[in-house]
Amino acid sequence: GRVRKMSARTHHHRGTVLRTAMVLVLLLTAATVSARERALYLQLQDAPENALPGLLERMAAARLDGETRVAATQAVAKLLERGHSDVVTDRALETLGTLGTPAAGTVLGQYAHHRRVGARARALTALARVAGSDRGLRGLVASGLRDSAPEVRAAAARALETMKATEATRVLLKALGRGVPEAAVTLGAIGDMSSLDGYNAYLRKQPLDVMLTG
Repeated sequence: GRVRKMSARTHHHRGTVLRTAMVLVLLLTAATVSARERALYLQLQDAPENALPGLLERMAAARLDGETRVAATQAVAKLLERGHSDVVTDRALETLGTLGTPAAGTVLGQYAHHRRVGARARALTALARVAGSDRGLRGLVASGLRDSAPEVRAAAARALETMKATEATRVLLKALGRGVPEAAVTLGAIGDMSSLDGYNAYLRKQPLDVMLTG
């Protein structure tokens, strides 16, 4: 009986030690990511404006592990909050897409409504790489098909193809009817037999070369 009690105590003690160690590992990991984030942000913050595009490009091209990608995403998001030239903003949005972490979703969602066409288009393109299964972000990309600028509508259609957003078939058909040629390409890539009748309905209403792309 005494042996069993000792064994139970030992097992409980080991379990407590293991749980404590796991918590410490998580805390140290979080601290490491936070430190990396601060270091990357300070590097971006201290750089002159004309050096930022190059820094962002190198950051996007670097082979970063998962934790460092998250830290880099947060650093670039903070950079955007400060406000920069159009060139730097566009490169930052592209970098967020390349980093491809879900943490970029919020800031990219904000830029999807930006006053500037180029920023909106880049934000939608980047969202295609970070949205994952997030319904809100996927819906936001689909809403780009109704944008006033053809460049943004085209970016939205291509982004939906990247995401394989089969749930957007109906809005893609409507976009095709409104004269968004890129919607035909995306429908050809991700559509199925259920969209065929709706697609064929535009055969004599849209240019043949557009319809053939789908």
